[in-house]
Amino acid sequence: MPDDKGFEGLTKMSRFGTTIGGMLAATAAAVALSAAAPASATTYVKLISDSMNTTFQANITGDGNVYSNGVTFHVKNSDQFGNVSGPVYDIFGFCVDVFHNIGLGNLGYVYASNQDPNILNPLPTDFGGHNVGPGQLTAITDLINTGYQLHQNELLANNFAFDTEMRLAAIQAAIWKIEVPSKIVAVTSANLNGAQFATYQGYFNNYVSGNYTRLGDANDRFYVISDGRHQSFGVGWPIDGVPEPTTWLMMIMGFGGVGATLRRRRSAAPAAV
Repeated sequence: MPDDKGFEGLTKMSRFGTTIGGMLAATAAAVALSAAAPASATTYVKLISDSMNTTFQANITGDGNVYSNGVTFHVKNSDQFGNVSGPVYDIFGFCVDVFHNIGLGNLGYVYASNQDPNILNPLPTDFGGHNVGPGQLTAITDLINTGYQLHQNELLANNFAFDTEMRLAAIQAAIWKIEVPSKIVAVTSANLNGAQFATYQGYFNNYVSGNYTRLGDANDRFYVISDGRHQSFGVGWPIDGVPEPTTWLMMIMGFGGVGATLRRRRSAAPAAV
């Protein structure tokens, strides 16, 4: 099994994304006037479309083989009725909900965000009606923010490396396994040769057991976007003095994603969870 300790070639992004200022300069000005808006318990985004790397799969009890990786959403600021404003920007998140479906491609869903410094527990349940315990929440927070940092390093390097994508896929599968213990979750060898699958499985085991180097820090957390009908997602939120929600949106504008625009369905192989 590979040892997932140590990402010598990877660096954690500085607080507030100052290392990506050049990437965001063109789009930040478009929302500069809104950055002073006060934090609120609920903000909204409209999911225009989404994409992901569909190379890696996991198997979940009752759902069969599913695509496993973080998802990039192309979104616009919105109100709760879907009236949008401002430019399109990207959010990268991990599914924290095995009980609902979402597809890849054109979406049009309005998602609420609980991104607020006063919300201390962003994931009280697993969206299947089961309470998430403190230990589960800590592990999920570590995984989401480690995955977030891995993805940001890909963007900064402009290199979506196979090994990093494999780690992101293993993180997603580990989140499902930790969040919903009643379901058996295992990574699969689909699209992989023997050596690749052994590495993938090793990463997964390390992430589930906590045997990995955390790229976030103790202050980091995540926020959740959800609409109550489709899958809900956890988005990394590195904290150093909590930014306003609109400031955070400025930070993540311009972030891209990888993957296909294939449709994910629970009833098809691989299905979506």
